[in-house]
Amino acid sequence: MLATLKTTYNKPLQTFNMNRSAPHSQELQFDLKGKFPLESGDFLTDITISYSTYGQKNADQSNIIWVCHALTADANVKDWWPGLVGPNDLFNPDDYFIVCANIIGSAYGSTSPLNCDEDKRYDKFPVVSIRDNVKAFIELRKHLGIKHIHTIIGGSVGGHQAVEWAITEPEICDNLVLLGSSAVISPWVAAFNQSQRLAIHADKTWGEKSPNSARAGLKAARSIALLSYRNNTAYNSTQNDEYSFDKIRKAESYQSYQGEKLVNRFNAYGYYAITKTMDSHDVGRNRGGIKKALAKVKAKTLVIAISTDILFPLADSQQLVDGIENSRLDVIESNFGHDGFLVETVQIAQSISDFYQTDKKQQEQVAMHGFGCVGQGVYELLSSNKSLPQLKNIVVKHEYKARKAGHEIITINQKVTDNRNIKTIIEVIDNADKSYRIAKNAINKSKNFITANKKMVAENLAEIILWNQLVETSFLYEAAVAGSIPIIRNLDLYFEQSQNQTIKAIINGSSNFILTQMFANNCSYSQALKKAQSLGFAESDPLADVEGFDAKYKAVILAAHAFGLLVHPDEVKNYGIQNITPADIAFAKSQNSTIKQIATLTKTDKGISITIMPELVPLTSELAKTDNENNLIVLTHNNTEFNFKGKGAGSIATATAVLSDLKASVNHYKYKYIIDDQLKLDNSRLVKVRVKKQFNTHEIIDCKYCELEKLFNSEDFIVQI
Repeated sequence: MLATLKTTYNKPLQTFNMNRSAPHSQELQFDLKGKFPLESGDFLTDITISYSTYGQKNADQSNIIWVCHALTADANVKDWWPGLVGPNDLFNPDDYFIVCANIIGSAYGSTSPLNCDEDKRYDKFPVVSIRDNVKAFIELRKHLGIKHIHTIIGGSVGGHQAVEWAITEPEICDNLVLLGSSAVISPWVAAFNQSQRLAIHADKTWGEKSPNSARAGLKAARSIALLSYRNNTAYNSTQNDEYSFDKIRKAESYQSYQGEKLVNRFNAYGYYAITKTMDSHDVGRNRGGIKKALAKVKAKTLVIAISTDILFPLADSQQLVDGIENSRLDVIESNFGHDGFLVETVQIAQSISDFYQTDKKQQEQVAMHGFGCVGQGVYELLSSNKSLPQLKNIVVKHEYKARKAGHEIITINQKVTDNRNIKTIIEVIDNADKSYRIAKNAINKSKNFITANKKMVAENLAEIILWNQLVETSFLYEAAVAGSIPIIRNLDLYFEQSQNQTIKAIINGSSNFILTQMFANNCSYSQALKKAQSLGFAESDPLADVEGFDAKYKAVILAAHAFGLLVHPDEVKNYGIQNITPADIAFAKSQNSTIKQIATLTKTDKGISITIMPELVPLTSELAKTDNENNLIVLTHNNTEFNFKGKGAGSIATATAVLSDLKASVNHYKYKYIIDDQLKLDNSRLVKVRVKKQFNTHEIIDCKYCELEKLFNSEDFIVQI
């Protein structure tokens, strides 16, 4: 990845005469004769557009990809976007006809300050807007005989060209892909650009009628620009060293090196001109504003944001998605800031491939069993997300029960699995035995299966793992563990199992809500339970939650994914909060603590210890600060704590996790399961407990966890930490 970052946009070029642009092997030129009016009111005469093409157009012109390049790139897109354009890449010239045209003002063959009308050369070159460039590209399109484009794609300034084109010619393309881009240049970006131009102005040779003018200024400008293309994480990880009085630091050397490379392939006048072009970008200019302009886009649109981009942050991408009707947003995780759109080609290619499959996904259908709190959340979210497969049927027990929505697809027919167009079964019911039967039927019919039923998963995990090995379809249950928190997939993908040490977790929203209310409002257990039930945070029969069974099922699932321990729930002891009184809460407060129902999984010399019980938690800890229906999972991995926090209950929170599984199943994601058959459950862990005696007295004793059951049945206790 770092190698890609160092070579992108900095490919070696032969020394060239800067009175004309650099030659390259596939350079073609399109000459547009006569006066070319500019948006500013000025004009250019007899302009030239340099461009490259790869591959061949098919008979119906359905394979045309038009790439709009970023600020200082050229038209040879295969050179600067490897991994996305090239043989065996997403945009393979064997499959597509790929066009990339060089923007006006650049140093690679198009009309620029060095080769335009004599009276407009050098520092007299007029401002050529993004819209002016698109106008020229449209003429090139006509020259090439292209009547329709499959995809217009561009990153950064290339994204500005792409979205402007989709507004100017709304019918021209089927798909629009915008990476690390925006609808308008922000004051933040304009300030970066002006800072670069000030650096060029400060060079005493600026204004001289020489292609080699202001080289030192251009080098400084490049150094400024790099800071906006990367971020502190990228620099701190790649340029880290110790200060020495007699040595140049890596960061200093890197900035100088990159500046020198740009000087050797570009010129200050062209660079000055294209930063002015970048500043001109505003899709809403003379169109009634950004919202009205973006509403003109008819292409199906993918907007890709880079998680650490400081030049065009996530809010810029969100503005595009909010304004373009048929659009979606993908966020690419990267440490490389804005340059992530050049570096993270594996993630980007996957995102675009998934985007292209949207129409196919819409043809695939989903059936859902259950239409309670979570089921209604799934229905609501899917109805507003047309990029995912849609619900064909919702299977319920009572067909004519009064419901707010979904009447058109509700059925009592249990045989929806027989429908060949239904590829995925979602199950959100509270009956574990029935959930298992639905799951087994779905697997036998080669359907993806998604469930939120933690009891069913925990009790049948060995069989589920076997199913996972035998079938191609996905069996996913993210929502079964921690509501909206994506803990299972994080454990599967990002944490080396052997380095996981402990998990301490609040994973039952009902118990946590009750304890929070008891602590904050000085109410009794029964009062807090009644409030939880009235707000939908506890069932009418709350025993599974308050007695710790729900947390136990979740802990059993976590044990398999975090440690490779396969254990049946019956082997794990669980102790609930039903015996907690206001006196216990008062004791906790006297210790500057609170009481939380905690699931603890710990790697020991004997295996994995799993404890489910109320614990005394210091008020300063993150566990103590996790209130009401919220969940928190604290994973200690390689001596470092990682916190995962979010809503553990509620319609939309849990439904969000279900939809996450649905998207993963569409992409054929499966849990990997690394089970250690030699690993055993260790119930011998010592715990320190507070035992209440008569006359409100208590004592603190040490006890093995496996011996707590008789104590708990005769006395009330909480753990002392």
